[in-house]
Amino acid sequence: MKRSAKNILLAAGVTSSVLGITFAVPSFIKEIYGVAIVSTILIIGGMIIIAYSIGE
Repeated sequence: MKRSAKNILLAAGVTSSVLGITFAVPSFIKEIYGVAIVSTILIIGGMIIIAYSIGE
């Protein structure tokens, strides 16, 4: 994989994880579980993308 593609994947993974955390914490505090579940899935997806971009 090209270096630029790795950097783009890494940026996408970090952005996904940060957005997921940003939405998950207040959602769990306010007990809005639908948004919290989607945010948690976004965090996990971001971590998988980060692992893939570093591992390649």
